[in-house]
Amino acid sequence: MILLALSANTSFGGLPVLLKLLARDNYAPHVFALKADRQVHRHGVLALAAVSAALLVFSGGDTNTLVPLFAIGVFVGFTIAQVGMVRHWREERGPGRRGKALLNGFGAALTGVATVVVTASKFEEGAWLTVIALPLLVVAFETVHRAYGRIGERLAPGRVPEPAAP
Repeated sequence: MILLALSANTSFGGLPVLLKLLARDNYAPHVFALKADRQVHRHGVLALAAVSAALLVFSGGDTNTLVPLFAIGVFVGFTIAQVGMVRHWREERGPGRRGKALLNGFGAALTGVATVVVTASKFEEGAWLTVIALPLLVVAFETVHRAYGRIGERLAPGRVPEPAAP
């Protein structure tokens, strides 16, 4: 229970900010970039609360089902962050960048293997949900990005939009 409480605290602190950044880059609806009166990303918190409630109902409140989902999410996040750091060090021209890139590459390999192991070992216990949800999220983000791209093309400065079809 403590693990889930800590993960919820981390999620509610970080995910709304991540959604704000995705919205800023046109990968999530712009409503997620808005802050409420108390400087909280209200819509991100509400979306996370809805998804959390659905997961609790779906799992019947069974923490043994939710912990593997959390673990997979953590390992996926760590792997992506490590790969991002490898890319960063490849572009950086400072001293020691190769060693840092190797260390981050080793971290990416370890967390990637951990992701695969946890997903495979817990697949029938609920990890299949993550295997389905992550690609669907990527497709959703790309769909939003393309939609904002089309809107941007229509609203380009100096261009008169086509009249709406009747």
